Amino acid sequence: MKLQSAMFKRQMIAFVSIGILMLLPELSLAQQQIGWRDLTIPVEPQDDPYFALGFESRKALEELLVLESYREDDNDLSAKASQRVAELHEELASAGLGAQALIDKDRNFQAKIVAQRSMVRAEWDGLEIKIPGYVLPLEFNGNQVVEFLLVPYVGACIHTPPPPANQIVHVRSNVSFQANGLFIPVWVTGKMTIEKSQQSVGLSDGVTGFEVGYALHATEVVEYKQ
Repeated sequence: MKLQSAMFKRQMIAFVSIGILMLLPELSLAQQQIGWRDLTIPVEPQDDPYFALGFESRKALEELLVLESYREDDNDLSAKASQRVAELHEELASAGLGAQALIDKDRNFQAKIVAQRSMVRAEWDGLEIKIPGYVLPLEFNGNQVVEFLLVPYVGACIHTPPPPANQIVHVRSNVSFQANGLFIPVWVTGKMTIEKSQQSVGLSDGVTGFEVGYALHATEVVEYKQ
């Protein structure tokens, strides 16, 4: 069970950092229409310890990293698990690969992913852009939304780990619009700025706080249509 928990933790890091960042289409930069990947600092593929590994070596490395993460959580490996670690080292060595070098590379890769979650793209500062996303309302004027968070996927910040700071945009609007519920898909047009902030959303089970990397002063908010 503990090994399964360790594997789940590694999968969550990869999922949150990579898998959920783009559920809406990327758009043409020439038209100043941008997608969510345009707000991130990409990780170089060759930094990934799995880069260029064959199928069997990938399987061996994955199992080894799970066992190593279990040990890093201050858990002692059983004799059987320790023997399996030794076997995996030998298996990778037979493929001309250094197991410890791959473990170190994975640690560096995971650290880089965590660091890049808060990095923003300075080239967008002060530009007029258009971006699609989902509305998480922060402030209303009557039944009209005047301030909200724009997020890349439905359910962001609600009962799940929030997106990275560079995947949340704090939107203040000149134009109000009616949002019938949470997570309305919209196009937002306006001036983007680099503005890191701490935001919080009150939910039925309490207040959730998270970091935001961008701000946008909206001049148009319209229903999303691809």
